[in-house]
Amino acid sequence: MKLKPISKVVLRNLGVDLKIEVNRDLNELRKQGPQGIVIATPTRSFYAVSQDSASFLLKKKVPYVMSMAVFYQLQYFDAMFVGQKAKRKALRPAGMKFRKVYKPYLGQELNGKKILVWRTGGIGDLLFIQPNLRKLKEWYPDCYVTFACARQYQSMVETWDEVDELIDLPFPARYLTEADYHIIFEGVIERCREAETTNAYKLFSKWLNIEVPEEELVPKQETKPEVDKEVLQIIKEKFNLEPGDYIVASMRSSAIIRTPDPQVTCNILSKLLEKGHKIVLTDSSKHSKLLDGTISKFLGDSTNVFNFAPYSKELHSTISLIKFSKLVISPDTSLVHLAASLDVPCFGIYGPFPGRVRLSTYPKADWIEGRMDCAPCFTHGSKPCKNNIDGFSKCFYSIDSGQAVQKIENLLVRSSK
Repeated sequence: MKLKPISKVVLRNLGVDLKIEVNRDLNELRKQGPQGIVIATPTRSFYAVSQDSASFLLKKKVPYVMSMAVFYQLQYFDAMFVGQKAKRKALRPAGMKFRKVYKPYLGQELNGKKILVWRTGGIGDLLFIQPNLRKLKEWYPDCYVTFACARQYQSMVETWDEVDELIDLPFPARYLTEADYHIIFEGVIERCREAETTNAYKLFSKWLNIEVPEEELVPKQETKPEVDKEVLQIIKEKFNLEPGDYIVASMRSSAIIRTPDPQVTCNILSKLLEKGHKIVLTDSSKHSKLLDGTISKFLGDSTNVFNFAPYSKELHSTISLIKFSKLVISPDTSLVHLAASLDVPCFGIYGPFPGRVRLSTYPKADWIEGRMDCAPCFTHGSKPCKNNIDGFSKCFYSIDSGQAVQKIENLLVRSSK
């Protein structure tokens, strides 16, 4: 059901600034402060559902830190499920406002200190954080790092040595008050013009007011041995493939504006198949039939194309699949960053904005970009580009598949040395 807007009184009590602006640089962003973060208290205890359908408990009278979007979704919790007017709001503004308790980290000495780190974004956004966090732990091994992220990404973060404690989003506000400093990256990419020309890893370093050598701005991810074993069994028994024998490819980005028409990606994959490469396509298991249709429509009956989506039970299944591959091809999404974190060559398909702002710190990476007079475009959100063809950004259609294949083969040669 459609929920009514939040009143100005409630917004004011939450401490939300209604004049959210795109800032020229990080200094301006710091002055304005993080936006869209609120502290709210449940009027009763209830279970909410996360994006991966896992439930989590919000306890009555305990103040929680959450995004404004989550507050909006949960404020009328009853109405969402029973389709009628809620008898009582599930959340109310807490006594504290986020901007009053916010303690940003700006390069201070951290030995013996507690740091609270969080980001509401997805896998790529979290990986942008890790090298900078790793450097802080190297400099200040006695600091204690609490890391908050969505539950569906926690199996990845729990393998990071840099994290001492992993917690859910939303999280109890006591973590705010107990921490000596807060490291939050909300708006660093979305509300800052510097993100349009600066690599995300370098941008995050600058946000923390620290200097990290470029060669160290690469994430490092571990796989789980038991999942490695399962994936090896699948690729050998189901696909008759060996480690290092195949390319992993993804068709979709997390945003439609950054997702090319499948035909564009498949034009590249078709040329690679002609050259004898084997392709394993992957997605979440719920999209396995859709991926079957894409393969049938655009890649024909090639015996060298395989659909891993039916076996993609968890995030670490994909991570292990990438580990045993020789290359990853993907639009701007998590797979290219996971590949870099595993020292696997990656090739990005970019349209709205340049590949360098995401991939330039990776030693085994290359990319191709579409061209349009309106590019680069840094629109965030779920809406397609206004210059679209059947919902897909028009800039992707200018990509030269032959040039892409040449870049990919050069990358494979370069990475093997």
